[in-house]
Amino acid sequence: MNLFISVMLFIWLQTASGPGPIRVSDNFESGSLGKWRVEDNTRLIFAPRLEQDQDKVNSAITWFYGRLSNVLHREVTLQIEAPDYTVYNGRKGDILPFERNTVPVFSYDGDHWERFTECSFDPQSRTLRIRNIFSRDLVWIAYIPPYTYSRLESLLTEVRAHPAVKVSSLGNSVEGRPLYVVDVDEPGLKKDGRPVVWFVARQHAFEAGGSWALEGMLRFLVSADTEAQAIRRQVRFRLCPMLNPDGVVHGGTRFNARGVDLNRHWRDDDPLSHDTSAAPEIALVEQAIMRWRKTDRLDLWINIHNNDMVWNDEGDYIRFAPAARKAEARRLEGLLRKETIFTGPFDPSPDSESTESVVAEATGSLALLMEMKTGYLDNLGRWTGTDLFLDYGRNLARVVSEFFQ
Repeated sequence: MNLFISVMLFIWLQTASGPGPIRVSDNFESGSLGKWRVEDNTRLIFAPRLEQDQDKVNSAITWFYGRLSNVLHREVTLQIEAPDYTVYNGRKGDILPFERNTVPVFSYDGDHWERFTECSFDPQSRTLRIRNIFSRDLVWIAYIPPYTYSRLESLLTEVRAHPAVKVSSLGNSVEGRPLYVVDVDEPGLKKDGRPVVWFVARQHAFEAGGSWALEGMLRFLVSADTEAQAIRRQVRFRLCPMLNPDGVVHGGTRFNARGVDLNRHWRDDDPLSHDTSAAPEIALVEQAIMRWRKTDRLDLWINIHNNDMVWNDEGDYIRFAPAARKAEARRLEGLLRKETIFTGPFDPSPDSESTESVVAEATGSLALLMEMKTGYLDNLGRWTGTDLFLDYGRNLARVVSEFFQ
């Protein structure tokens, strides 16, 4: 018995958190906690970093990702403060970086993520408060499950040997990172007659859901699943899983390394649309689309984003262009509601300067802006997570296949 007690005491001493304050870090890829401090040893107070665009007009405050240690069996309080409202399209309204549907996540290994359960938001003070007792000494916290540039490169290394996959680059970001494009096309088949669908994701760094979804799609398409093989023979895919790698690496919310919102400035009469210094990511993807269209077909273009219900009660929504192709769009809508977790509005784009409108006009394709939900799913009675993001991508491949039958 004495030996047993000694062993248990030794184990406890090795695993129990020591006295003193919890330790905090964001010095890793995609890490960002903004301004932070620790009070009363177990209370972390921080304000996510405020970003501004190239004209110092629009701003964004949302993304955070950090690591805590010395937390085992201690009740930790997180107080997340919004220093200001988001300024969107030049207007400062009442858009907050988080609200009642924002419930962040934590992970003990940096890979498997759980939602916090004791979380409340005070709109008057613009403060999100979380309390939790952790069962391990090291934990990561984040706005939503992160998807890093390193993870994307590991995925592409894994799939590039597949005979149906070609990995290339549209060019480089502001800081010189490749803007990857992945073609999935069953080898040995003629290109004529088979539709082409092009997906773009992660123009906004904090919208990790789009990268998770395209990983799910890519893993499904290169699998030995007979359905995936049939889809590859029917449809050709082009995937741009991360158009803003600099923002992702630096733990940004919305803008690229020069402060440009990559989901804006696509019209040809906008100087930023062809400014390879300030916004090479826009210029390069637009050039690639137009080069492709000169020699090949483009039937469907989908620009994926994600949403934690800050913008509307539904959380997810889709806009399509051109409005004249309403019948086709409605058929696609029906498939999305049947095969995916999409439940929100599906409407024609009201903005001629939006990415979907610009691409539709320039290429003749049906073009969509797709906002994925990252919050609570009433129809499933659960929160979204990486499993549902990955499933969304797989199911999008099925939707596309059915749409072109």
